[in-house]
Amino acid sequence: MDARELHQDLTFQLQSMRQSYMFYRHTKGVSDRVKHMATLKKMGSDLSAHLAEIPEVPNLLELRTNDEAELSRVLCLMIISLIEYHDTSKIMSNSMIEEVATRIAYKFGGLTLEDIALCFHQVKNGQRGKVYNRIDAAVVMEWVNDYEKDVQEIGMERERRLHGQGKTGGWKNYTDHRLVVPTRLRKLM
Repeated sequence: MDARELHQDLTFQLQSMRQSYMFYRHTKGVSDRVKHMATLKKMGSDLSAHLAEIPEVPNLLELRTNDEAELSRVLCLMIISLIEYHDTSKIMSNSMIEEVATRIAYKFGGLTLEDIALCFHQVKNGQRGKVYNRIDAAVVMEWVNDYEKDVQEIGMERERRLHGQGKTGGWKNYTDHRLVVPTRLRKLM
């Protein structure tokens, strides 16, 4: 489990525990109410401490909001690395590389830099997309778009599987309400 997945899991669990605590706090007549509240408070405190130790992995939207120029620079370097890896006769100009970097930052705001790096890594290894002696804006955007669709499809499949499990497993079965993270995608491909 990577840092982003762990952070999201713990955040969801903490929210769930706070809701349970508020239920017991406002519901009178429940047996062992005080005991349940104390247990939830202790568990919430432990989760909060653990959550504070885990770095939050920002997505492209957050990175763009904080420093758009730096994000664009990093994406440009990633695209240049991809272009240099493939020996094609038709390559993008510097202005087109900057344009593609900007388009990626705006269109795929929910992905992270790790997602983009994994997508490009898969392209370099021949696991994603084709290179027909050209790398241009349309090709790069298609690769990233296909990657995002794959991530969403795997996420929807996991949601269907979790939903099919029913409520018998308790609240821990419902901590995974988000898209699949790159480490899981790597394992599945």
